[in-house]
Amino acid sequence: MLGEDSVASALASGSIYVDHTTNSADLVRRVHGILAKKDVGMVDAPVSGGMEGAQARDLTLLVGGDAEVLRRARPVLDAIGKTVLHVGDIGAGNICKVLHNAAGFTRALAMMECLTVGVKAGIDPGVLVEVFQKCALGRSFDIQVRLPSTLFKGNFDPARFALGVAAKDMGLAAELAAANDVPAELMELCQAQMAEAMSRGWADRDSSVYLTLPEERADAPVRTSE
Repeated sequence: MLGEDSVASALASGSIYVDHTTNSADLVRRVHGILAKKDVGMVDAPVSGGMEGAQARDLTLLVGGDAEVLRRARPVLDAIGKTVLHVGDIGAGNICKVLHNAAGFTRALAMMECLTVGVKAGIDPGVLVEVFQKCALGRSFDIQVRLPSTLFKGNFDPARFALGVAAKDMGLAAELAAANDVPAELMELCQAQMAEAMSRGWADRDSSVYLTLPEERADAPVRTSE
């Protein structure tokens, strides 16, 4: 992008550079600043959907940048992806993308930890995968339904699924892991967070209330207007 005979050196005034890489937001902003001096517009637009999505044009583009630059680039972006989301200023696309990926990778590791416990406890892996697919986890129930009505609104009463019950279930899962000699670090971490929330007297509140602990430590509550 930069340096002698680079992309930047060849871009004409008035053109637009669309960056589809998943990258550091700081680097994206640096490139944006260099291109702005050449009167070149830029948006960062990392994609979500993988190779399968690209082949079927079923991609989501997470676009950061000026709204007017996005308007001009929109016909090209619409031709590439099914959904184009303007998520904020330059660099915001990459912030959203790396956090989405981190959440996905962490969830996959948690699922694999639980699947491993299940297999060692004697459950057929195909059966357990089907259970995960057809129950709340596979339907992304938390992010689609529960959290929008509880955590994201700061509404933890009345309990839809009480923290005390959730903590009981986590304890049973941790006991099962220990009984089958399966290391379960993520379960233990989750259990510890729930225990701290329980110690504050939140047992009868909605189970999502323990998720306010990371918010509290960062002083950054996650609330939406929808």
